[in-house]
Amino acid sequence: MFFIIGWAKHSRDLGPVDERTCSHCHNTTVWRRVELSNRLTLFFIPILTTGRSVWDICPVCNRGYEVGGR
Repeated sequence: MFFIIGWAKHSRDLGPVDERTCSHCHNTTVWRRVELSNRLTLFFIPILTTGRSVWDICPVCNRGYEVGGR
């Protein structure tokens, strides 16, 4: 018997936040709130989720900053 175990980064889009000007690319767009986490999987089924963080991301250059939760 063998097991397929994996460790992957996962992102989940939580929706638009508001219109902001990015300090990196200087574009004014509607930013997205994203939840980032690490997942341990067994046969491609998520078993354990660790390291959750919530970020506001610029959709043009994908730079952003961490916010204090949802």
